[in-house]
Amino acid sequence: MTEEEMQAQIDKLTKAQEAMAAKNDELLSEVKAERAKRREAEAAAEQAARDAEEKATEAAEKAGDVETLRKQLEAKHAKDIEKLTRERDDAAGQLNKLVIDGGIDSALDAAGMAPAFKKMLRLSFAADHQIEIKDGQAFVGGDALAEVVKKWTESDEISGLKAAGQANGSGAPGGGKQISKSLSDMGDAERLALAREGKLKAAQGQ
Repeated sequence: MTEEEMQAQIDKLTKAQEAMAAKNDELLSEVKAERAKRREAEAAAEQAARDAEEKATEAAEKAGDVETLRKQLEAKHAKDIEKLTRERDDAAGQLNKLVIDGGIDSALDAAGMAPAFKKMLRLSFAADHQIEIKDGQAFVGGDALAEVVKKWTESDEISGLKAAGQANGSGAPGGGKQISKSLSDMGDAERLALAREGKLKAAQGQ
């Protein structure tokens, strides 16, 4: 082999080596790029997993807030219902009292009872009778309140308390214990006690 042929062979091998080195560099670059892509993909997957976990946690926290809000709303709703129920019952109680008191007073007026004794008579009647409200009307044992009050005012111990010119019946003067006060000087409790003892007429005569 001549010197020229040897040089040509060396040049050829050198070029082949350079080509192989370039190819190797290219392959290394591709491997590096692939590794970089894989790392990026893995990082993206990890980030996606973290994002999903954070979203799940956030959703759970929001769900917890909703649950808390629901409980708060339920508690508030229960309090509102309790308040409305109490107000309704109070209003119903006040209305019933107005119906009963008004019914008794009207019946006492119709019976001609003296105005000075009306409050005492109303308290006495209400204490001695079981009054019920049905459909906005007052009843005693199934009878209309006005009728029962009317009969009650016609009894001997009550009829003597009618206004001047309205009294009728024989009456029943009280006996036994001497009555030292006039009705105008007595309180409601004393008048009520006398009414129950049948001594109101005796006191009225003083």
